[in-house]
Amino acid sequence: MTECSSCELHFSGTSAFDQHRVGRHEYTLWEGLQRNPTAEDGRRCLNETEMVEAGMERDAHGRWRVVASEKQLAGLARMRAGAPTKRTEATEGLGDTSERAAA
Repeated sequence: MTECSSCELHFSGTSAFDQHRVGRHEYTLWEGLQRNPTAEDGRRCLNETEMVEAGMERDAHGRWRVVASEKQLAGLARMRAGAPTKRTEATEGLGDTSERAAA
């Protein structure tokens, strides 16, 4: 679990925490707004509406997490159903492995 010291929200992991922080690292949003001319691209936390729009949701414990993509969910469903997954052998394309072993 990760807690943001700026907005005090809790996150299920580092990737969710990292996704909720946006903007340039050189200054905060507040510092950017104090500049002349102002800069609105400073580092800040996404608000809850923005996090939902970015593909995040709260888990059963109230922590924010990144929601899996449709492709990831389909792959997980295939694995749970026992469907074969595409795997590539390290030796694919190198010819018959028994010939190489004999060499």
